[in-house]
Amino acid sequence: MLTGGLIALLTLTDRWALGIFLENKGDAMDIASHIFQLATWGFIAFGISQVLFGTVRAAGQVVWPMIILAISLYPVRL
Repeated sequence: MLTGGLIALLTLTDRWALGIFLENKGDAMDIASHIFQLATWGFIAFGISQVLFGTVRAAGQVVWPMIILAISLYPVRL
């Protein structure tokens, strides 16, 4: 809920947040806004996986969450 709320807040104010780093006019702002819209929603799934994997690791199973996380993040790292 916290991550989703922060993403929703940033989605509503994305031009203002990106305006800290970019000028408000030009193609760079449109491209950055599009990338922002695509990338931020993945943080919800990433946060859920971190909570679930942390719970499994706390129960003593360390190897399988590490293997699953390494395989799932491999395409992201490429």
